[in-house]
Amino acid sequence: MINNATRVCMAVGMLDRLHPSDTRADMKALTRWGYYPLILIGSWAFCTINRIHDFIESGHKIFGSHFLDV
Repeated sequence: MINNATRVCMAVGMLDRLHPSDTRADMKALTRWGYYPLILIGSWAFCTINRIHDFIESGHKIFGSHFLDV
């Protein structure tokens, strides 16, 4: 019984130590996922602006706009 109780106490102690690091790892992953929408919007912004401009003024091409699109 004493051996079992010691193992349980050691396991609980190990879980208590691992839990905060797991929480920090989860928060770090969530923080990284928070940047995903910003990167997605930033990468598609120039393409979208270029397409809208080409739709409105199809005869007038802007080199800088196409360069940023690529």
